[in-house]
Amino acid sequence: MVRLLPVPAWKLLAAELAPPALIWSIYLFSAGVTLLGCAAPRGALAGTLLAGCGPVLSAWMALLAMLITLWYPDAQDRLQRLLAGLILM
Repeated sequence: MVRLLPVPAWKLLAAELAPPALIWSIYLFSAGVTLLGCAAPRGALAGTLLAGCGPVLSAWMALLAMLITLWYPDAQDRLQRLLAGLILM
């Protein structure tokens, strides 16, 4: 993360976290709604969990990935992005 303008740190963090968390939230929510709509065995339980808990879990995972990325101060370190990506999977 590079700070070019005098922007508060929480806005930079929100701008970094929002896109991946939103994309995963939309995916998990739509998968949950699809499971609720089909007649799969135990689909109601799995669909409710995916649609309800999935977006919250993806937001927490994105936050954890950002914290791991910020833990290593060297911006050129490729390991920090690899670890963050593995956590997000």
